Amino acid sequence: MTNSTTGPAGNSSDTKGATELWTYVKNRFPRFTINQALDVIHELAPTGLDDPKVFAKRLRAGLLRRGIAIKHTNAIDAAAWVLGGVPWHQARRNAPAGGLNVYLLPDFRHQVFTAWSEARSTLVEACAGWCATHPSTKVLRLVFASTSIAVVAVRSAKSGAAEVGQEETVVIINANGESLDWMAGAGPVFESVRRRLEETQTAVLDGYALLQFCSNAASEDFIGGSGARVSTSDVVTSELILLRDDFDVGPEGAYEIARGDEEYCWLQLDLALEGKVQVADSVDGAWHAGDARFVWKVATIHPKGYVPGLTVSERIDFGKSLFHRYKLAQRILGNTWPSRPGAKRIADLDGPADTCRVNLHRLLLAMNKAGLDWSSYCAEAGEEFDPKPELPMGFVMGLIDRLRPQEPNQLFGRPPRAELMRATDDHLLRTLMPRAQRAIYRLPEATIQAEQREAVIEAVNDFSASLAMRSGMFPISEPLPDLVYSTDCEQLRLTLEELGFVMYFGLVPYLHTIPQEALEKTPEVFPYAFGRALYLDIDHAG
Repeated sequence: MTNSTTGPAGNSSDTKGATELWTYVKNRFPRFTINQALDVIHELAPTGLDDPKVFAKRLRAGLLRRGIAIKHTNAIDAAAWVLGGVPWHQARRNAPAGGLNVYLLPDFRHQVFTAWSEARSTLVEACAGWCATHPSTKVLRLVFASTSIAVVAVRSAKSGAAEVGQEETVVIINANGESLDWMAGAGPVFESVRRRLEETQTAVLDGYALLQFCSNAASEDFIGGSGARVSTSDVVTSELILLRDDFDVGPEGAYEIARGDEEYCWLQLDLALEGKVQVADSVDGAWHAGDARFVWKVATIHPKGYVPGLTVSERIDFGKSLFHRYKLAQRILGNTWPSRPGAKRIADLDGPADTCRVNLHRLLLAMNKAGLDWSSYCAEAGEEFDPKPELPMGFVMGLIDRLRPQEPNQLFGRPPRAELMRATDDHLLRTLMPRAQRAIYRLPEATIQAEQREAVIEAVNDFSASLAMRSGMFPISEPLPDLVYSTDCEQLRLTLEELGFVMYFGLVPYLHTIPQEALEKTPEVFPYAFGRALYLDIDHAG
């Protein structure tokens, strides 16, 4: 990322996109600099092929992380300028209706197809051709969004490449129109891509497992484990879960090895086995390694409010097909897996939401202390909102940037217990854990004894430290395998139960304060980094 104390750098498309963004935003926010605009463009890496409405959410979140709050409609217009150099209404007129847009990089060749089957040979040859001309590419990764699919090439360590893990976009497929089922038909096409790459031992198609599962489930009208119907579009918010279940006693007797796409789960499996035991499959779809038994499941997350919904599905044939691909991947990669973060990014969980709850009393006190009143600030910001507990996230971020409080998280309101989930098992907690950087809590201060309070706080702090280590907030010399954290949720829940407490939980926004020495070098940047925290509402059992 470009240092904001230097002049613009990078390729011409980056500079053009940054200039368009800066020109659009600076009239509203004069303190927004061209270097900040270039930082945003480098961070979001637009290709010019993204759907403006989808890219607008990422752009808005990127600006929010720098203390720049714009409306959703303005974000769409800014996205259109960044991506195409035209306003949104013109970009909308220029977009063809129906079918698929396929863009082949690096020369941005554009083809339009009316159906997925028509695009099959183009996608197969594009992916195979890339690997033929880029022998250091041993992994092609599928990245799914609501209206686009990207094929991203990842350099492998096996080839001796200087920049292991470097990613380059190969193909982007965009949906034309607003169809919710536009991915229907993508599964068989990418199965052809997979066969061409993997069966010839050329490269691994990472991310395909979830598309395969969701596509097959949709075609068979499959009902997931919690009674929800699974469709192809669910691939956007789904992830694999690999569990060790030695005694086949159900989910309570199993512990988690990894979650994410298949390549990351295979990496974590090898770390868990320390390379000492070979893996074999079985007729029940489970994998076996010595005395260990591993099962595969698919978790589909339904983001909403503080606690997302969760559907966990399992199919016997899925584990067997994954095993065949795992053995191929070992031959292709030589057991050297490209490094990458494990938690799959899900936009509604990882980025800022459209609205947030505030502690209105504390917010108004902070404004009064800074010499601001509600009406004057609204006029200054060009917004008009009534002072109420639920406010647009962008408005709140802009106000926090204006106030610069030492404890910004005190201005966020805490969710009521009715909107939280009681922790009776660990399934949903394990889903949220990789997406939080710390834990915050509320205790029944009026009725808790001093010894109990000390024990509860110690248990929560240990859990919070584990979250920080897993997310990289606490630097460690070498990342630990995910299985190290597999029992953290259960340990916290059982410790609280032993002390006579229960907990309710949810995911809330959390701002991390940027160190002062970094702010001194770039004083114009937003002084907080956006993140998430697990909020634990702890109370006496019963």
